[in-house]
Amino acid sequence: MDSLFDMTPTNTYEPLPVRMRPTKLDHLYGQEKAVGKGTFLRAMVEKDTIPSMLFYGPCGTGKTTLAGIIAKVSNSYFVNLNATNAGIGELRTIIEDARKRVRSLQQRTILFLDEIHRFNKSQQDVLLPCVEDGTIILIGATTENPFFEVNRPLLSRLRLITLEALTPKAIGQILRRAITDEEVGLGKRHLQVTDEVLEDVGIFVNGDGRMALNILEQAAAMVPDEGTITIEVLEKDEIKFTPENKKNVLMEYLKNIRDWNISRQIPWGIPIPAFQNIEDPTDWIFDERVHESQIEVNGKTYKRDEDTLDTWFSSGQWPFITTDFLEGGELSKFYPNSVMETGHDLIFPWISRMIMLGIYCTGQIPFREVYLHGMVLDEHGQKMSKSKGNVINPMDVIAEYGSDAFRLGIIASRSAGQNQAFSKNKVIAGRNFCNKLWNISRFISEKVGEIKSTKQPEAFTPVDHWIVRELDKAIAEIESHMQNYRFAEASETVYHTIWSTVADWYIEASKTQDNPELLAWVLETCLKIAHPFAPFVTETIWQTLPWTEGILANEKLAESLKFNEFEALQFERIQDLVGEIRLITAELPGKKRYNLVFEKDELIAKNAETIRHLSRVPEIVQTDAPHGFSLAASGLGAYLDVPTSVLAEYKTELNERIEKISNEIDLLEKRLSNENYVSKAPAHLVEETREEFSNKKAELEKVKKAFEIL
Repeated sequence: MDSLFDMTPTNTYEPLPVRMRPTKLDHLYGQEKAVGKGTFLRAMVEKDTIPSMLFYGPCGTGKTTLAGIIAKVSNSYFVNLNATNAGIGELRTIIEDARKRVRSLQQRTILFLDEIHRFNKSQQDVLLPCVEDGTIILIGATTENPFFEVNRPLLSRLRLITLEALTPKAIGQILRRAITDEEVGLGKRHLQVTDEVLEDVGIFVNGDGRMALNILEQAAAMVPDEGTITIEVLEKDEIKFTPENKKNVLMEYLKNIRDWNISRQIPWGIPIPAFQNIEDPTDWIFDERVHESQIEVNGKTYKRDEDTLDTWFSSGQWPFITTDFLEGGELSKFYPNSVMETGHDLIFPWISRMIMLGIYCTGQIPFREVYLHGMVLDEHGQKMSKSKGNVINPMDVIAEYGSDAFRLGIIASRSAGQNQAFSKNKVIAGRNFCNKLWNISRFISEKVGEIKSTKQPEAFTPVDHWIVRELDKAIAEIESHMQNYRFAEASETVYHTIWSTVADWYIEASKTQDNPELLAWVLETCLKIAHPFAPFVTETIWQTLPWTEGILANEKLAESLKFNEFEALQFERIQDLVGEIRLITAELPGKKRYNLVFEKDELIAKNAETIRHLSRVPEIVQTDAPHGFSLAASGLGAYLDVPTSVLAEYKTELNERIEKISNEIDLLEKRLSNENYVSKAPAHLVEETREEFSNKKAELEKVKKAFEIL
């Protein structure tokens, strides 16, 4: 395969996930909500009217594959770029080529930018003008929360397409296709496997289709043609590591291990059952009477070795000793253990010994999964040490900010197996989040009242349908992150769902309507998803609610409520309109707010009060003669009633900004064209100049665009 977009495999030795990459939307199993019949994206692909989009979802859900399908069916010119190894210079070349292609060939350029979250702010800003004016159609892909990792102005110009973690059933469909496909799959080998086994693989990989196909390929290699793939074959790769690369590290260590001294000269620990003849130093025996310093055997006196077993040797027995596995005790059914969690620095002294001793003594692995966390460093990235005096006492932090805030601050932005510096700012952000939860709870409690209706909540308005859909998506995303030990990502989803989705949009919109049953459900859902990360404040709030019973820790997430996708999309259009009003109002001279006028739009008419409240416009007026500043982003035919004099002032201001920025660009360009400066100035200064030059050009494009709109 020459590239991602060459969808026909040419190499039979390519990995199975590559060979089985879907070439049409119908084979993108498990993503029916995103690309199924009747969806927005499918219609756009079939009509070849591709908008700028952002694909967001976990690994192995089909983001890259979907881009490849679009590349195959579109008449546009495709460019494939990965943000991990691309720079601003390469971006500018692509954009310039795209402009030439539009002028000369009347052909669009679609830029697929994988891992877009890897781009910094200045790099993302370069994309903004060309996406806005349609020079390129941008398709970004990310596994990170876009509201956190993608610049808001760029995000507002992209259609967000969420790809969900694949269900075990969807994984089973993918694997069944691979088993039966004779052209690029394993069909010619006529292998046998039940649907139950395939779905078991789906459960194991937690929604990662790529991992599932890799496991299938490995299992298939272990059975003959026409043979049967069983769960026993699949379980050969028995211990799963998080992060995955630590398994390879451990295997290399075990392959190259050398004999080591298993004893230590310390007065505590497990005594070594070795005894030496006091009269013959070469005469050693084994005896279990280690509690005695001397013993008599066949008339001879033996003295116990004074050393004790190495600490890790004794603690390596922990999995089967604590379960009383060797004696067949009541707890033996819990061996092997499910998950072993410890610091990544203990992979060699402890994890390796538990695996070796477990297999040696029991014939089985000691645990099925290993999660390795990183160390918390001081604020400067140094390992904490009493001698350095840089130890951060968690009790002091908790006393100042609270235990939940400390917990949230420690979890934030933390990856498995990676050391990370302690950040007080993240703890403060955690405290602010807890305060936000209190404020949301107080508002909703007052709205709901003392007695909550027992009937099932229903969605009535566009914002109702939207919040039910968004919370449903958030729950699925959080569950996927938690199952894959992506605790930081899960906490980020909780944070942004509650802060942005619920507080900034739903709570504000609910001030113009009355649906207490749904409000109560939203609050309960927020407390439930936040509970693992802020257990104390959520439990306290739960106990204060007049309609709740028992303790929050025992509660399960409520079943999904019914919602209408069309109505949810209608609220997204309202969000686009409100966002544009807020943006324009902030840019216009002075602090005056202007009326919103529209011409015969049912959505605006039905939701006028909600739009007025969210956008902070004085009035919303329907007219037969629309006038003022056109709000085109939402496609709703609405205008801000801005006087001509204000627009003229704004236009003059934009002209002045264009002139000022142009002069600054000229100066920077002259500096960069000076060979003496480029060759003799410190490298970091030259790079800063180039970055400033790039930023100024992007700013100029933005201002010129605003001028053209007028």
